[in-house]
Amino acid sequence: MPARTRVRSWCTRLWVAARAIQALATLWFAVLARRRRMGSSSLAFSLQGRLAVVAVLSIFAGNLFPLCFVEGVGVTPFKLPREPAPVP
Repeated sequence: MPARTRVRSWCTRLWVAARAIQALATLWFAVLARRRRMGSSSLAFSLQGRLAVVAVLSIFAGNLFPLCFVEGVGVTPFKLPREPAPVP
């Protein structure tokens, strides 16, 4: 059972990290659109890729990402406010 619990915890952590990266990308697009400027697509992909690598490393290698799911209890207070976050 410990492996199954670990997988569920990883799934919720990856979900939260992906939502955060999406929110940052949407915010950055809105800022650029408001300024009527074009951003470099290679820079955007590079930054998004780096954020993804940092998120994955903090979840799997460093174990720095906060716990998001506890078996038998459910989601943690860290994850609850991130569920209804407005990300398209």
